[in-house]
Amino acid sequence: MGGVKGVVLDASILLGVPVGGGHSGSPTSLLPGAEYLLRGLRHSKVPAGISYEEGLSTAEVNLLQDKVKLYSFDSFFLRSGKAADLVHEVSMAWGDKEGSFMYIVSDYKKDPFLGLDSTKWITVILRHPGQESKDDIIFASTSKIPRTIFIN
Repeated sequence: MGGVKGVVLDASILLGVPVGGGHSGSPTSLLPGAEYLLRGLRHSKVPAGISYEEGLSTAEVNLLQDKVKLYSFDSFFLRSGKAADLVHEVSMAWGDKEGSFMYIVSDYKKDPFLGLDSTKWITVILRHPGQESKDDIIFASTSKIPRTIFIN
């Protein structure tokens, strides 16, 4: 098994408000540290992309598309918001590479993507600070390499 061959960031870890949440006229922004993460990925030379679903405001989509262009990432629009849709879109763009792909998503959007543990994908789920958990790392498969990692 090779290393991580690509990283996909869900919009939920980048945007300053919950995806689809109302803005009440406030500007859409990235979370603190998001630009640092995007710059680091660009310099890593690992293929990277940003995924998003229907329901985002025009301002949110425009912000994400600006970052896709700025950092030379791929953009993955997920019509169904399901794991199979993500796998299909990424394999169309990047091909079937040996190794694993990594998907990073917020805890509140994790449920549809827990199915990735039956693939070569590694799912990283970002939780809110202080969110309770039994372990820092939860193994979602029986292999020695975790397929789902929860981070507080």
